[in-house]
Amino acid sequence: MAGVSMTPRVRFRIVAMALGAVIALAPAVVVASAGAAAAATSCTNTAFIGLGDPPTAGSIASAGQVDCYQYFAKKGQAMRVRVVGTGGGLVPSTAVDGPSGGAICGPSTNADQTCKASSKGLQTIAIQAAANTGSYTVQIQLTHLPVNCASLGFANPPNTGTIVAGAMSCFTFKAPAGSHLVTRAVATSGSLVPQLEELNAKGNTQCGPDATLEQNCRLLSGGNETLFVEDAAGPNAGSFALYAQLTRSVGCTTLKLGKAVQSSITSAGQTDCYHFTGVHGHRMRVTVATTSGALVANTEVFKPNGTSFCATSTVTEQSCRLSSDGTHTVYVSDVNGTATGNYTIYVQDLAAPQNCTTVQYGNHGDQHPATISFPGAENCYLFAGTGNTGAHLTVKTTSGSLTPAFDMYVPSGGDFVSGRCDHSATDERCLLPTTGTYLIIVRDASAKNTGSYYYTLTERIFS
Repeated sequence: MAGVSMTPRVRFRIVAMALGAVIALAPAVVVASAGAAAAATSCTNTAFIGLGDPPTAGSIASAGQVDCYQYFAKKGQAMRVRVVGTGGGLVPSTAVDGPSGGAICGPSTNADQTCKASSKGLQTIAIQAAANTGSYTVQIQLTHLPVNCASLGFANPPNTGTIVAGAMSCFTFKAPAGSHLVTRAVATSGSLVPQLEELNAKGNTQCGPDATLEQNCRLLSGGNETLFVEDAAGPNAGSFALYAQLTRSVGCTTLKLGKAVQSSITSAGQTDCYHFTGVHGHRMRVTVATTSGALVANTEVFKPNGTSFCATSTVTEQSCRLSSDGTHTVYVSDVNGTATGNYTIYVQDLAAPQNCTTVQYGNHGDQHPATISFPGAENCYLFAGTGNTGAHLTVKTTSGSLTPAFDMYVPSGGDFVSGRCDHSATDERCLLPTTGTYLIIVRDASAKNTGSYYYTLTERIFS
């Protein structure tokens, strides 16, 4: 091997490590010998590196310097090698050689490489400058059954961790094939931009790397899965919060249709989940209203199979027509993942409303009292209407700061055709298109106020 003396004798001290898959060798003199664990590259410095250890810091002081790190691997074992320039403008170039000196990875300036050992023995990572000089970190981890990883927790509280410059953090979990992994990762300190990568039981990437705040990864194969977390740029550091949930979500609150629920986002990265049972073809009203704090409530609804069908939105009220029967999931979080505050969630089946008060037509002077008792609450009413007749609804505040607003839906759960309803904040006159049960929902216009009101409902006959 050029540039490396073959003369000196070599003595090794061999220490068995955990899992039997890794050994550390501390040579008295680092040289190459036939069949020994030396790379084709002439190494300026050589050290040994452990699987799953924190990043090792180093520096390149001159253009010709080559820093080498060695680790033991079995034949076919895949290793994630991460090398990140952390100072001085260094752009590190990284190559990995097998025991015989043949290249198995690189050279590459990519921060991350996955390198599969072609034979059992010492593998050598060679780091040099592609541009400039400066500092770097190097870290290695198994892609299959990684070591020193945290167990991924589902639902709240979110998983937390800290990334130092150039580091990769890892979580492991078990999941059935075909399930979906929903994640939200947010930085809670520092300049970190969390980037996620999901690896299957064989160590192959299924999703990512991706720095998107919310991700939904379909796990094509089940078993022991791995999630890597690192800084998207590489050298930034900070803490993060990571929320995770599977298709068969755990820790979710079951909603009663037509019953508003108050809740809160109390920490960065928190995501709340709710279940409701839906019927194929029915249109659902999903209302999530921020009632206090800096929270900007972000809502997404998922089908029973774990795919999204009601797009992520910060609007207070959405309506979505279900494409399947079964248990659906609503996720609520802050749009940026860091703000906190209180909110109210209300879900109603517009085609088959539940927990509503049945009312009848009366005279103009018949006043029915009611109350919006907490911010974001909604009251619903049902009445029997006859096609081609009119319904006249009025709502007036009697106490509190309530500014009433209301919506009326036709028996199929749809909206009125344009031009069939003339309405203001407190008065609505509608021409009913068909005979059946109509739905009225009354709420505060801002979803932040409370108070008492009365309503009247009268029928109008057109000759």
